[in-house]
Amino acid sequence: MMDIQMKLAALIVLDINTNDSALCISFIYGCTDSTAFNFDSLSNTDDGTCYPIIDGCMDPTAFNFNDYDFDGVSNLITTINGVDVNTQTSLSNCYPKVFGCMDSLAFNYNDYDYDGSSNPISGINGVDVNIDDGSCFPIVLGCLIDSFAYNFNDYQSDEDDEPNELTGIDGIDVNTDNGSCFSVVNGCMDLNAFNYNDYDYDGISNPITGINGTDINTNDYSYCEYLGCINSTAANYQDAGQILTSFGIINQLLLMTVMLYSGLYPRKFSKL
Repeated sequence: MMDIQMKLAALIVLDINTNDSALCISFIYGCTDSTAFNFDSLSNTDDGTCYPIIDGCMDPTAFNFNDYDFDGVSNLITTINGVDVNTQTSLSNCYPKVFGCMDSLAFNYNDYDYDGSSNPISGINGVDVNIDDGSCFPIVLGCLIDSFAYNFNDYQSDEDDEPNELTGIDGIDVNTDNGSCFSVVNGCMDLNAFNYNDYDYDGISNPITGINGTDINTNDYSYCEYLGCINSTAANYQDAGQILTSFGIINQLLLMTVMLYSGLYPRKFSKL
């Protein structure tokens, strides 16, 4: 019993029994978590206001500004502590806006180097196009690789197998070769000529094959030969051709034989 009384007496002695304001320490409320963004080294009493460090991009001109959800895209400022990015530990956190075409079916998809042609996706932030600027234009199939071909720049929209002048307009001129080029075939395209469509250049007409690059596609009157009388004093001078060709050239070898005995000979007319 005596021991208990002595211990109680000792505790009473340890209690402060005289106020000295110089020795008092005031409560300083704040965040006492040293890992928090708003850690306050002067605080001695945690008030529950701590919020975390959010490391990201703080450049408002960057593509990924305030990307607090780390999906690679910027977010609007929420003004909520612990949500918005509040720390940028490196310049590499930010990457720029890259304007261009983002339609994977367009000719100039992901044209980050702005040369008018598509690029494969690099997977590198700040290199690939990340903002579509409405610059996409379609793939235009046709003859492209041979500027001397008959149907060079025959863009598919007109589907006429005829060449077109280069417009310089993206999405109109052919930009993708589809192997459709065929050659210029010079010859006579006058139906009244003896050697109409003479693509094998044997001096005799040929039926139309419908094959591009085989049939004559470029008219040159210097090739054309006509049937007629070359005697300028004859009454039928230049008229025989009209008469003979009206029957059609059915058997040209027989016709040539008739001509040899009738004074009718093939004669060439040059383009005026």
